Amino acid sequence: MTPASWRRDTPVLTRALGRTPHYVVAAGLAVIFLFPLVWNAWASVSAQPGTAQESGYGLGNYRTLLDYDAGLWRYLGNSALVSVLTVALTLGVSLLGGYAFARFEFPGKNLLFLLTLAILMVPYATLLIPLYVLLGRLHLQNSLLGLSLVLAMFQLPFATFMMRISFEAVPRELEESALVDGCGTAGALRRVMLPAVRPGLITVGLFAFLAAWNDFVAPLILISDSQKAPLPLAVANLRQQSMARRRLRRHRGRRGGPRRALPPPLPAAPTALRTGLHVGRAQGLRRPPDRPYRRGGRTDREPTTT
Repeated sequence: MTPASWRRDTPVLTRALGRTPHYVVAAGLAVIFLFPLVWNAWASVSAQPGTAQESGYGLGNYRTLLDYDAGLWRYLGNSALVSVLTVALTLGVSLLGGYAFARFEFPGKNLLFLLTLAILMVPYATLLIPLYVLLGRLHLQNSLLGLSLVLAMFQLPFATFMMRISFEAVPRELEESALVDGCGTAGALRRVMLPAVRPGLITVGLFAFLAAWNDFVAPLILISDSQKAPLPLAVANLRQQSMARRRLRRHRGRRGGPRRALPPPLPAAPTALRTGLHVGRAQGLRRPPDRPYRRGGRTDREPTTT
């Protein structure tokens, strides 16, 4: 290599060496994020005691999941329906609410917005029981529509906040130009504002979809029919049944083994002794008066008192 070509290639080598740490860090992060996925995929086809795949490698667990109760496709359909309804309700309400908070002035606007955000500070599980009672009065218990309403309600504070800041980032001049050109408020919102806040809508929709698809606590409380269960609840029920079968099989395997009575540990010995004394005393008090008892090596009747 000539000196001229070396000088010409030096910037390229310098840039490549300068990017090496970034490539190393990116590769390490990729391995960290992909390892759980690879591990789950390998564990799903490997042999596990108490599962449908007890020996070798195969798709026994997947066949069990496909044939479980109502079937995998039914549970996938339930989750998809709940997620779509949640996204539609969240986008519709948060779009109008965020536009109203960003563009209109009315008494108590900031107070109402703070109350909406205050829902985020309430623990998630504490609201499910009152909502369960409310859905019962509305005849929406054990229904996918009622579950979608509950999930959309929990997404509305964050969604309204996102849509308000998205509308506030759009210059008012664009909306005023549309109004001058003859558009009404609804027309300006549909033709001018919606394309401008499309990134905010996509963000809110993704958050709502992921939250509705992965939620487990709300379906566990609000859904009692196995035919209407979403996918996370069905997988949890299947896993619980598999663990119960595994424990039962392990218990049956130990029934034939040697049994040995172990003495209670030293801290529990006084408690066990007192319990035995109390039980014996209670049994002695409950002894029938006409039952013969042994005294002095011979059996007599209990003396009667006058």
